[in-house]
Amino acid sequence: MSLKPDVDHSAEVDELLPVNMDLAVKHGKLAEAVEALMTLEKRCRLHNDWKSVDRVCVGIVQACWQTKDLQALNENVVVLCKRRGQSKTAQTKLVQEAMSYLDSLESEDACTELIKTLRNVTEGKIFVELERARLTKRLCAIKEKAGEIKDACDILNEVQIETVASMERREKSEYVLEQMRLLLEIGDFTRTNIISKKINRKVLADEAFEDVKITFNQYMVRYHDHKNNYMDIFRCMNSIYNTAIVKNDLERRTQVLKEASSFLVLAPHDNEQNDFLHRIKEDATLEKIPAYSQLYLSLIHI
Repeated sequence: MSLKPDVDHSAEVDELLPVNMDLAVKHGKLAEAVEALMTLEKRCRLHNDWKSVDRVCVGIVQACWQTKDLQALNENVVVLCKRRGQSKTAQTKLVQEAMSYLDSLESEDACTELIKTLRNVTEGKIFVELERARLTKRLCAIKEKAGEIKDACDILNEVQIETVASMERREKSEYVLEQMRLLLEIGDFTRTNIISKKINRKVLADEAFEDVKITFNQYMVRYHDHKNNYMDIFRCMNSIYNTAIVKNDLERRTQVLKEASSFLVLAPHDNEQNDFLHRIKEDATLEKIPAYSQLYLSLIHI
């Protein structure tokens, strides 16, 4: 796309956009206003005035929203995104504009309908993959609330979140955690293990992501519990125990150590188990759990 427009329509947009917004909002003539703005958008697009195209597209979406005509909003989002040669920027901006309305929709049905419309127009388009991923997560939350957990899980796990380059590390990690949680909810332990590998290990080692590390290991405990992998459960619990979040909370620290110790005791006796038994025996927190301390002494001297 040429950066310089063949014809600059910015002055025309400055004039016609507010006029047609008033026509729609103050005079209740949304259809007439949208028709006029669609014609203006076409002129701007044919003359490669992409900045003006962006403004007009967002303006049409805003007019539909301000008149509370949700049917027109859904229809015009589709029409604008499907127009021949429509710019990626215009599509991104109008999708983002429509997404900003979701929190204000009182009707869950209306919210679901708008999400479905936006997912439809973003399908297969890399330039709006971030927006589509967020919309999908929101749709799945609605489905789970309605008791459609299997559908929610299947839809969310269709998203290859690791390929969404524009998503920040925290959001991406939390997205994977949500995929894992739903898989655990439906008892799909095989896919849980596969999806768990999408969590970047550098993230788990980052102190700023300790909450993510804790949640991840809690989910892996559920996975390993299903497999009766007691040593693996201990490793997960031990990872949780060694976070600053847990270490700085005496009550929580003591509880986590109890749970970790229980699974360590149940684990097969080998050099690794014996090594951890000796390490935890030296942990000062163990002194606050006399029964466990005595058990460790017994095991070590067997």
